[in-house]
Amino acid sequence: KACAYAIDRSKFVSVVDAGESFTIDGIFSKGSPYYKKQAYPAYNVAQAKAYVKKVAAGSRHFTLTYVQGDPAVLTAATLVQSMLGAVGLSVSLNAVSQGSLIGDAIFGLYQAVTWSQFGGVSPDLNYPWFSTKSGLNFAKNLDATTEKLMLQGMAATTQVARTRAWAAVNAQINKDLPYLWTDRVVLGVAAKSYVQNWKTFETPAPAKPVLQ
Repeated sequence: KACAYAIDRSKFVSVVDAGESFTIDGIFSKGSPYYKKQAYPAYNVAQAKAYVKKVAAGSRHFTLTYVQGDPAVLTAATLVQSMLGAVGLSVSLNAVSQGSLIGDAIFGLYQAVTWSQFGGVSPDLNYPWFSTKSGLNFAKNLDATTEKLMLQGMAATTQVARTRAWAAVNAQINKDLPYLWTDRVVLGVAAKSYVQNWKTFETPAPAKPVLQ
């Protein structure tokens, strides 16, 4: 909870994504039929510090593992390190290859790790990541209630029941905070061919701008 309150998600989007994304508070983004506003900790330094004080001084340190080679990921890791440092938590950064990070996540060989996931077009595709029976529950948050709700969602015969079950899954996961949500990862930006001056520089007529 201290970490959740300490991370300024709006600043994260501004710095890491150059404003080309938005903050999230769970598995589903706003606009999804399965989204329901979550009781997720809002940025609050004073509250974060209050939770840190409840932790023994010798336990206020952990290592954050991230994938090396991507400037955006490094920026994200160092930004989180700075935000948590501001509330009294010491974070060491551990850069590894993507293969090593995935292996560490599968076997739980980490204290904290940067991660991007949960983008399935169907909510059912989230099942392996949160199931008590799956080796792909990277956070090792083996919660029987979450398992039950996911099975209800996948077995639902109406959209209303399906939506209700998966919204409840999100709420249940946020009780334990196995994940600290930051932003929606933007993998690409596109425009129609007739959109003018998009990602281009202006040139005096009659010269034509060159796409960058």
